[in-house]
Order: sequence, then structure tokens, then C-alpha cells
Amino acid sequence: MNCVKLRWLAGLVSLFLLAEGPLGQGSKIPLAGSESISGVLAEAAAKVVKIVGAGGYLGLEPHQTGILISRDGLVLTAWSHVLVEPGVTVILADGRRFTGEVLHVNPRLELALLKIDTECESWFDLQRSTAKTEPGTWVYALSNVFGIATGREPVSIQRGIIAGKGLLEGRRGNTGPVFRREVLFLDFVTSNPGAAGGAVIDCSGELVGLVGKPLFHERSRIWVNYAIPAVTLKDWLEDAFATEEEATDPEPAGDSISPGIAGKRIGSPELATGLSPEKLGFLLIPEILPQVPAYVEYVFPGSPAEKAGIKPDDLIVTLQGKIVHTCEEVRKHLQRLPKDSKIIIGIQRGEGFLELELDAQ
Repeated sequence: MNCVKLRWLAGLVSLFLLAEGPLGQGSKIPLAGSESISGVLAEAAAKVVKIVGAGGYLGLEPHQTGILISRDGLVLTAWSHVLVEPGVTVILADGRRFTGEVLHVNPRLELALLKIDTECESWFDLQRSTAKTEPGTWVYALSNVFGIATGREPVSIQRGIIAGKGLLEGRRGNTGPVFRREVLFLDFVTSNPGAAGGAVIDCSGELVGLVGKPLFHERSRIWVNYAIPAVTLKDWLEDAFATEEEATDPEPAGDSISPGIAGKRIGSPELATGLSPEKLGFLLIPEILPQVPAYVEYVFPGSPAEKAGIKPDDLIVTLQGKIVHTCEEVRKHLQRLPKDSKIIIGIQRGEGFLELELDAQ
């Protein structure tokens, strides 16, 4: 039985559970047509955004979903290929469009934080979320699945239960990185293009988690539907903002620096080394236009880049944990790194993200 059939079977199981409720419980839930739940869903949908960005490479879709998490336009979403080019478009529920700036990424958690230039009327408050995540809890997933909504159209809504909580291990593609995190397993099909980054809420509208990217579980050989718990989102954002505050401190202990270079900022003359992609053993694609994404064109045999595992067509998206969008940014960041540092390069390869360690010496 192939993967597609398994995913359809998962959908049929979900429909059965929606009709009958959790086996053995005989529980009643608010129906989608009832006045109370309709109001909850409408309020939650106003906090969900559609995101349009990069796509087309190997047939990858150019859209996904995000959620508003603050009055001043912070958007939380899944880190993916859609965000690898600068200037993604964020579309609010009322159809207004804004350019989103990527502020922070965590490729291992597969999360990204964006900023749009507007004040929002409603948002999910992660600090006050009290949603329960016990198995058997009824939840709703709101997302721009399949990119159906392109303007003011409402996002799609699915209903099911939290099937369980636990460790998820899976791989994206044949060569992609292994995802290994505590997640909420869902009994309905959310692992479809465009749904990643959507909101999973309970019957009162509280945020339960963020819809995860499609992932094929290697042990069970099936597609897994899951959400990253709200508590994980909250913890990561607190860490990201703490790092940001340290970086803006006028006298930081070691702000925006590579390991072992305490007291010196990246960009100071003492750290300039003249490192370049060529010296590390790889070539970037020609910069025939401004804002060219940092794709690797060629890797020299036996070079530090080849030893680290860099390959042609890899897209460089982070250096030392910092986002880089263009070939020019890669060159500038490399020039500022100390010659004795270990260079951590984050690359997008197909649908997967890899962090590779490169020794410049």
C-alpha cells in the first residue's frame, strides 16, 4: 500500500471519529454549525494569516499559513522553503497584504518569526494560553491548506481529536534531516501543502499548537499529522526575544559573536579575515541581478565545503545561526568571521533543512 492510500485511509478514520466521537466515551462536542462554536471559529480565523513566498523548486508550493501573536504584527509560522527569499507576502483575514520580514528562525524546531508593519486587532496570546492538550481533546485546525485562500476568503477548518502526545522522529525526503521533537499527534489529516504554520485551537478558541510540516514517519511508513505544542512555541519565543535584547544592549558581554570571541562584535576590524566562499571551497551562483538567493553552484573536490557535506543546488539560509538571504549577505558574513572559528552553515536542500559544520582551516 503506497503513502497516498495510507493518507486517504487516515482521512476516513478521521471522518469516522468526527461522526462518532472518541471510542468508548460517547462524548458530545459543540457542532460547527452551532452559534457558540461558529463565533469561536470566526474569532480564531481572524488571527490566522496566509503567507506567500518562494516556490516552484522541485514542484514545491509557494504558500503556507501563520498566526498573529502580538498587536504590533508579529507572525509565528513554520520555517520552510517558502520563507527563504526576502519579502514574503502576508495576507490578513480581511484581505490586506503586507511584506513580512523574517526576524528569527529555529530550523531544528522548524519555526520562524515574521514581522509585518501594522497594528492587529486580535492575536493569540501565548503568555495566557491555558489550553489542555490531553489525548481525546477535541480540537480544530485552521489553515490555508492547498493555498485555497488568496485574499479575504476564509481559511479552511478541520476538526478532530488529539490522539496522543509523544516523541516524533521522521525524515523529510530521502536525504533530509531527521525531525525529533515532542509533539501532539492529531487524528485528522493536516499534513497537506499550505497547512504548515496553521493554528490548532480547542473548543474555547485557546491555541493548542501550530500545525507541523508534512512529515513521513520512517518506522511506521505513514504520513504523520501533528502539532508543535503551544508551550514549545512560548519557550522558543522567550529565548528568541532574550537573545534579541542581549544583541541590542549597549555593552553586551558577547553580543552577536562566534564562540570563543567574547568582547568583540561581529563586524569589528579585529575580526575581519577575508574569508570567502571560494576559500572555503564552493561557488555561489552568478549575481546577475540584485538580491540573488545564495544557491551553491559548484563545490571543489577535497575542499572544506565538500568535507562538510555541502552540495550543488543547496540554498544557504543561515550562517552561525543568523539569517542570510542573498549571495552578497553570505560574502559579508564570511568576511567578518574569525579565521579559527567553526562555521555553522544552515542549508535548505529540497524540503529539508540541514546544519553543517565547516572548518575554515
